[in-house]
Amino acid sequence: MDTNSILIIVGIVVLLGVAGGCVFAILKVRQLINKFDTQIDPMLDKAMKTTANLKPAVAQVEGLIQHVNILIDAAHIEVLNVDEKLDKLAGITGTVSNVTETVPKVIEDTKSTVKSRMFKKK
Repeated sequence: MDTNSILIIVGIVVLLGVAGGCVFAILKVRQLINKFDTQIDPMLDKAMKTTANLKPAVAQVEGLIQHVNILIDAAHIEVLNVDEKLDKLAGITGTVSNVTETVPKVIEDTKSTVKSRMFKKK
């Protein structure tokens, strides 16, 4: 046997080893995929059932959120009404303040006028 024959035999053995390794790797990958599927499929089924069971609760929560939004809008309107009334009250308070400042002056002026007319010499 010459060196070429030996190299061909070694090459064939190496190629058979690589092919066997590839087949082994493919089988292992398939085995892992099958194992993964057997573990993941039940989890996915459980997740689907849980999601289906939660749909009515989610619908109720959505309805409650709509009611809360309506209540918040109503409360906002009431706050605006109170704010408007407080603005009017501030205007009235300002007017009352002006009147209470003016009344003593008017009374003093009236008192002075009455005194001057009563004690006026004839």
